[in-house]
Amino acid sequence: MVCLEGLLEKVENGSVNVWDGGGIANPMKESAVYPWNDTVDEWEYQRFLLGTFYRAGTGIRGMMEDLVEIHGEFVEGVERSKKRDDRKGRFITGYEDVHPRAEDDKVVKEWKGRDGEIRRRVKIVSKRYVSKL
Repeated sequence: MVCLEGLLEKVENGSVNVWDGGGIANPMKESAVYPWNDTVDEWEYQRFLLGTFYRAGTGIRGMMEDLVEIHGEFVEGVERSKKRDDRKGRFITGYEDVHPRAEDDKVVKEWKGRDGEIRRRVKIVSKRYVSKL
């Protein structure tokens, strides 16, 4: 998810070529990139991981669709987990007094907000590069 968010940022600021799939590397053609190597920047590592995960020719559109889907699934998991805690908490005296319900939980709200922001950004990028992605 973090690598796809890195790609989204690069597409937004125009620092990747959307015509060539964002320059996503084919790891078989490049030497391995490791995050502990001080000379490798974050994007180079993210780009390498994306190239490891995605087949050549996947395209940025497919990756952006995956970002939206993965992000949404993650947010659903966060909310599901909090609701499960709430159900278990019914049996603990005072739980509801100190733990907000999932609908009011700041972490759940924050992740829902982030999900909405990712969806908004991907929609903007998709419109801007509709024929290129």
